[in-house]
Amino acid sequence: MFCRLKSQDGFTLAELVIALAVVGIMAGVFTATRSVVESAKVSSAVQAVETIASGAVQFTMFRPDGRYGGLSWSSITSQGLVPPDLMYPQWNNPWGGYYNVWADCGDSCFTVQLAYNVPRPAADRIRNTFSRRASTWQSNYTGCCAHVQLRFDK
Repeated sequence: MFCRLKSQDGFTLAELVIALAVVGIMAGVFTATRSVVESAKVSSAVQAVETIASGAVQFTMFRPDGRYGGLSWSSITSQGLVPPDLMYPQWNNPWGGYYNVWADCGDSCFTVQLAYNVPRPAADRIRNTFSRRASTWQSNYTGCCAHVQLRFDK
């Protein structure tokens, strides 16, 4: 008597466990990478805002009244108060938007803006970073993203 073995279709338990382990490892690496990239973008934006704020403060040194009247993006870039990598193009914040700066509070303070596409968690982290130095801040959310404005006093 001959017994014919049935052909088995499908995967063994060991093959399924290995496949799930590989998918799990890949998901973990992807999640960690996204977190690191977002953290780097926030750090880059914070550094840029600090540089722009420093340029705005230096701008008042050229003015006899020490006020921020006439402060704008073009005024600090034309005087070389921000590094070239921030000057051109202006559309260079890490999320594809732009930076801007202007005089505020009757020229006694200034506002730095990160406009367009800043994700909510990143906007909150940037705002929290400057919470002690910026007198007021605002995040205008449109859907998932924000415009972040930070107002600095002298």
